[in-house]
Amino acid sequence: GLVGGTLMRVRWLGRVKYRDALALQHALFEHATDDYLLMLEHHHVFTYGASADLQRNLKCDPAAVDAELVRVNRGGDVTYHGPGQLVVYPIRSLPGKHGDSSPADITAYVCSVEQLVIDTLAELGVVASRKAGYPGVGSMLRRRAPARFVRLACALHVAPRRVARCTALR
Repeated sequence: GLVGGTLMRVRWLGRVKYRDALALQHALFEHATDDYLLMLEHHHVFTYGASADLQRNLKCDPAAVDAELVRVNRGGDVTYHGPGQLVVYPIRSLPGKHGDSSPADITAYVCSVEQLVIDTLAELGVVASRKAGYPGVGSMLRRRAPARFVRLACALHVAPRRVARCTALR
């Protein structure tokens, strides 16, 4: 179907183990010629990037809560995924910033995905915004006045592979 003006193969995968979803993304990235939008839920999993501080930020033993702990090829700290949380992995070919032989404009792509999430949340009555230097979308939610906190609505991790090709691998 068309997603944001781009023809993509959209697939609902149900609940998938993190490592299985990652393997599928890598296979599509390496071998598929079409663009994909994979939508799924993960079984309980904590992922962590190269700069993670597990001692400080992992607040439980993953095995004690029936969760996997998976090191991933990204920056950042600890991220939780689990049942009930929609995870979307776009695997896209992007045009070059200055023509086909130039690198893709990853910043413009990330901004367009952020704006798509912000606009979608607005349609649902949720005000969301970006914070410069932190890819993703946050939303100010009110539990009990006047307490406010920011909830992360969308985290973005983009991994360019080669000219004009990128994927959002977490």
